[in-house]
Amino acid sequence: MSNEPPALCQEDPRYYALDAHGAGTVAIAKTERVGADLLHFGLPSMTALFLSQSEKAHAQRKSIPISDLFQSTDQGLQAFDHKPLFDTFEFLIMEVVFAFSALESFANQALPLDFELRLPRQDKRCTELFSKAQAERLSLDVKLDIALPQVFGVQSPKGTKIWQDYVELKNLRDRIIHLKSADTKSSGPETDSVWGDLLRARESDHSKRTATIIGYYLAKADKPRWYRRFPYREDDSK
Repeated sequence: MSNEPPALCQEDPRYYALDAHGAGTVAIAKTERVGADLLHFGLPSMTALFLSQSEKAHAQRKSIPISDLFQSTDQGLQAFDHKPLFDTFEFLIMEVVFAFSALESFANQALPLDFELRLPRQDKRCTELFSKAQAERLSLDVKLDIALPQVFGVQSPKGTKIWQDYVELKNLRDRIIHLKSADTKSSGPETDSVWGDLLRARESDHSKRTATIIGYYLAKADKPRWYRRFPYREDDSK
């Protein structure tokens, strides 16, 4: 059972910020003009939206039996009906790309407004000072290795399983985004391709691993509601 006040229990867990207020709730609100209409709504957490998309894609692809992808022949396993295989590729791509986007969103969102970061200059002669806006443009490697440990008071995860999982996710995401000519040509098993990388990554739950990476930084912090309630289900308030 949820420990949340009754007013919160039925609210969507993907809110960026939500709290009980009297008999109802209060959230960070946004108004947008679309055509002649003024639209009013509470802000979602972009990290939560990305995590949700990644988890949904994972659930959809896991519902496809491996026996639907390939059938046994004398020459090995062969795909005869490509629809379930291509569906699996689609879901894997969504799962990986959205999981990585969740990490990027979390890293930028976690930097306080008054955040400052000092890093050695490339020539090593002095250090450079980065504001929040400047730090947001640094690589995700730097933010996860240096900036977020400073924000949350934890050690850098470099050299740990957490960092290994991040590197694997980053490499697969980059492989998807930056396709190579070899990915569109006939080839044998001696040639690496994005398709082989995706199939070898099929057993991993990339949304769950990403939530674990985020949880590493939140170990000493008050965990936001969108994180506590992940993965999101229609009955997750029960």
